[in-house]
Amino acid sequence: MDHDRLEADLKGSAAVRLLRADSAPMVVSALYRLFKRKQQLSVAYDEALEILDGHLGVLNEPEPVYRLAPNEYLKQWADDQHRWIRIIRRDNADWVELTPDAERAIGWVEDLNRRSFIGTESRFMSVVQLLSELTTRSVADPEQRIRELESQRRRIDEEIKRIQQTGEVERLTATQLIERFFQAEDNARQLLRDFAAVEDSFRGVARVVRDAQLQEGVRKGSVLEAVLDSEERLRDSDEGRSFDAFWQFLRSPQRQRDLEALIEAVYALPDLKAYTEQSPLLRRMISYLLDAGNKIVQSNQRLAAQLRRMLDQAHLEESRRVRVLIASVKRAAHGLATNPPDGPILHLEGSPHMQFVMDRPLWTPTIQAEFDVIPQIASSALSETALTELAATFYISEDVLFDRIERMLADRDVVTLGQLTERFQIEQGLAELVSYVALASKTPPHRVLGDQYEVITVRVDDEILRDYTVPLVEFRRNDA
Repeated sequence: MDHDRLEADLKGSAAVRLLRADSAPMVVSALYRLFKRKQQLSVAYDEALEILDGHLGVLNEPEPVYRLAPNEYLKQWADDQHRWIRIIRRDNADWVELTPDAERAIGWVEDLNRRSFIGTESRFMSVVQLLSELTTRSVADPEQRIRELESQRRRIDEEIKRIQQTGEVERLTATQLIERFFQAEDNARQLLRDFAAVEDSFRGVARVVRDAQLQEGVRKGSVLEAVLDSEERLRDSDEGRSFDAFWQFLRSPQRQRDLEALIEAVYALPDLKAYTEQSPLLRRMISYLLDAGNKIVQSNQRLAAQLRRMLDQAHLEESRRVRVLIASVKRAAHGLATNPPDGPILHLEGSPHMQFVMDRPLWTPTIQAEFDVIPQIASSALSETALTELAATFYISEDVLFDRIERMLADRDVVTLGQLTERFQIEQGLAELVSYVALASKTPPHRVLGDQYEVITVRVDDEILRDYTVPLVEFRRNDA
């Protein structure tokens, strides 16, 4: 870590530029609200505009500070000078994604607000466990491995005997439980954050295809060779092998069920109740990881589709001239991207703007509102009846509904509202049922089928059941 390398890194890092920007509090808080509040890897462009518009509206009260429109901010954050988000086209719609640099910057800010409780013992034991695994699982000698396993068996037998004799089980203290829960959360959060960097490595293979095609006079065989070499290097790299092992583990339905059972057991621990109620991250981790892994798999599928199109000879002759023209335009654009000119590239005159005096509206005086009744200050004392009515009100949490949906989608691609309510009973009547329908209508890829219906039975109390006919609602995983 020398001076010159640090100077180049700090000047060229988009993550550092984000934190040094005057608008960093607005940008980081907006990106966190878009992606991290619900741990979304990508957000529909229209939804991002709506969320950002609401966020700016709050920040600009009572005096406007951030004056650009939401779409202008998104365009700015995606340009080459910022590189904080990517705007991509997928499934005939625009989507917004975080870049690895923005993930890194948000992670730094999260580390600044670290919880006051630091689990030294759990971290130390984690290091010891890793070192032990390195020494025991790196041995190729069968005899030595057998001796280690027999030693483990003796320790297990001794513990069983001690429990049988004393009837007591040595358990973790409340402090140790909290330490390990926080460490598991930190590791899960870091794993989700690292997925952006892993996906960026896989995108590099696609860039090989694009750059190779831009070379003048290049043959398809050489392009294919470059692509396959890059893909093989990535697949055989430590990063590629690690991702393959992780993906095989996570795609196993039995492993998913085992992991979900572990998580539910942790969330049921009484000593962790105060912390688990405030943090659903681990409970939603399987769904988040499946979405993140599917994005990388889909990126590889798009690369395979590019190769198939490149090798297709059906319309080679009739489209050769078009490809030559497109390649020349791309080469010119590629050259401008690496060495942009000082002045403008292209002048567009546009249509003339007409302004006529008679088009201007007449002046109308402002109407002053006058009120005869002056509002009176209400009493701060609440009656017993008012307090009872206040206590009787209820609130439907969208986070709880999202959590139920994601848990149902952990081992299947599509689930209907009827199937969801069979597992998670409706507790707050018609309002909760309507909330599910509203979530599906505004959150892609979930959808409401207006031409199909299903009957859902809701228990009003212990004795009364009520049937509601509602449109068929399908909750879908992002990769479904």
